[in-house]
Amino acid sequence: MNSDVKIKKDLISRIEETNNLELLETLQAILEASDVPAYEMSEDQKKAVEESRKQIGEGNCIENDTAISNLRQWLQNQ
Repeated sequence: MNSDVKIKKDLISRIEETNNLELLETLQAILEASDVPAYEMSEDQKKAVEESRKQIGEGNCIENDTAISNLRQWLQNQ
């Protein structure tokens, strides 16, 4: 038997046997949340991410520590 089929049968059996309302409500919430599609980016966001990846690939970026250091220095001069 496939492991997914076995898991489903085990879950069905355990759900049918339980009287724990809190558990059932939690399971229901999990299942409902899994029906919600993952966040989808707009076309503009996708283009911005692609451009960023291209810049990184070309070496047009700085390390995070350097960026933070530069920002702190800039803030001190304000």
